[in-house]
Amino acid sequence: MNYVINREIVFCPAKRTLSLGDESDISITLSNQATRLLVEFIKGSKTPLAKEVLLKIVWEDYGLTPSNNNLYMAVSEIRKSFVNLGVNDMIISTIPKTGFLFSASVDMLESTPDDNVISKETNEKFNKKPVIVIISLIIFTTAISVYVYNQQNSIGNALTNLKTTSAVTHEKCTFYSLDINSEKYLPKIMDDLKQKGELECGNNKKSIFYQTNNKTYTFAASCNGDKDKLSKCESYRITAGI
Repeated sequence: MNYVINREIVFCPAKRTLSLGDESDISITLSNQATRLLVEFIKGSKTPLAKEVLLKIVWEDYGLTPSNNNLYMAVSEIRKSFVNLGVNDMIISTIPKTGFLFSASVDMLESTPDDNVISKETNEKFNKKPVIVIISLIIFTTAISVYVYNQQNSIGNALTNLKTTSAVTHEKCTFYSLDINSEKYLPKIMDDLKQKGELECGNNKKSIFYQTNNKTYTFAASCNGDKDKLSKCESYRITAGI
């Protein structure tokens, strides 16, 4: 049995992984102790859990020496993993002298033989996920598609159908924001691309699509040519701000 935490994170106990939505290639592997602890948090979601109970179930029952230090290290590992996947909510609260409270929403996800297929019902839930996941899938998929078609001399200009806001031109580059809230962060995105050596606007005409919330994610897709005729697209995605 797998779980969907806060409608964003898929937790697979069998593989000991946390992944961002249905993007199985973006995952974090937990230690055995952290995996067992997260399972207990999920079982007792929104109910105070005593340290003594967690130490017995996660460590003592497995022949390991229980200690508060091991418990706190496992909790810290889980918290950091959620943050690295873009979930900054404090969903694990410490109850002084008592234990912990896991306050995230949890949905059960039916496992498949290879533990890697997501049901139709779950995909419908993911359609309600934040724009970060949806746009990342669009950019990644379209960029790969454009590249493959280019190799076959048949460019599919998938990015041209994306809804964009007003264009901003810098030298031979034209920037298109995928939402109006990202426009004010364009100077930061340009600086970030320059530092990474990905902003070359002096020679060839380029169209660059971008989106960010300036805190937990930034996306950019850079393509040669005008917006209506794209080629050789490359996409960039980071789970951090700029």
